[in-house]
Amino acid sequence: MKNKCLKWIALSLAIGIFGVAVPEVLHAEGIEDNTIATQETNETTKDLYSNQYGSWIKINGRYCFQMDDGTYAQNGIYTINGIDYAFDQDGWMVTGWYLQTWDDGTTDWYYFNSDGSMYYGWLQSGESRYYFNEEYGYMYADVFKYIGDGAYQFRADGTMVTGWYLETWNDGTTDWYYHDADGKMHYGWLQDGNTWYYMHPDEGWMITNTELFIDDNYYRFNMDGTMFTGWYQDGDEKCYYSGNGLLVEQWLELDGSWYFFDGNGHMYFGATYRIGDDMYHFDKDGKMVTGWYSHVWTDDDTDWYYFDSDGKQHFGWLQLDSSWYYFDLEEGLMASDCEFEIDGNQYKFNEDGTMVTGWIRERDE
Repeated sequence: MKNKCLKWIALSLAIGIFGVAVPEVLHAEGIEDNTIATQETNETTKDLYSNQYGSWIKINGRYCFQMDDGTYAQNGIYTINGIDYAFDQDGWMVTGWYLQTWDDGTTDWYYFNSDGSMYYGWLQSGESRYYFNEEYGYMYADVFKYIGDGAYQFRADGTMVTGWYLETWNDGTTDWYYHDADGKMHYGWLQDGNTWYYMHPDEGWMITNTELFIDDNYYRFNMDGTMFTGWYQDGDEKCYYSGNGLLVEQWLELDGSWYFFDGNGHMYFGATYRIGDDMYHFDKDGKMVTGWYSHVWTDDDTDWYYFDSDGKQHFGWLQLDSSWYYFDLEEGLMASDCEFEIDGNQYKFNEDGTMVTGWIRERDE
């Protein structure tokens, strides 16, 4: 570099001696606001503008810096008057992108303004965004960083991540993250298209293959992180997650049938349950029973019950068409093939449970 730059300087000084415009030389001191000031002179520039730091020299619109010992800044980053500048292998001041190779072989990218000063903070270049360390100016690459009030991920080429990002850990496990259009990591609920996901509220990784209590409700998530909806069975227990992902813990009407789920989201099935002040029966599939229901015991005896159109078990008198039936007030069991005292009166019921009216022929024993 030094020889090449010196050649330009010698040529320019020679031109100046013969009355042609000389190169502009800049003080290293007195440079303010990251702007390189220029001066013009017909005198020997080195003697006029040199100082303990060195001198800026402008040649054909390009700059190099000669230090007091006569050497030139080249192939690295130099701090001049408190401002960092980069110089290429030929000693020219760099603007734009610059790759610094360190003694240990590692590299860092930097960016320099049009005045040569080092760039810090966010940089928009085309459609990509980059961030340069606010203290040392190196570009963030292949790293996760907290910047201001946000958390950001940068690819190996330094571009800021937006959208989905898969992190692979040292043990081979992976986690998905999502970064909004401004690059900030997303936390909490995320809608992507018509699909919902939930990102950990503190660390941002996507919740997968689990049930989670969120804002006083239970939600379930698939292996791919999508929010679960519909039926879910775990052993003998069956649950239902509604279209908005909520675990159902109450009555549910589905395809014309009614189901009930307790406070843990477990579906009632295959038995009679008390809900509030009333009794309801649910078949083996969990559907609420209405109308007649028979229970067959192990000795093949059969008991009949009746559930009204709203599913509530019927107790007491019941008229169906022109027939009357009676269901005891404690268990709701239909009276059949018996004589029964009700409210101080005697009633007789046929084997099918219908109340007997008219003459009855008693057989002698």
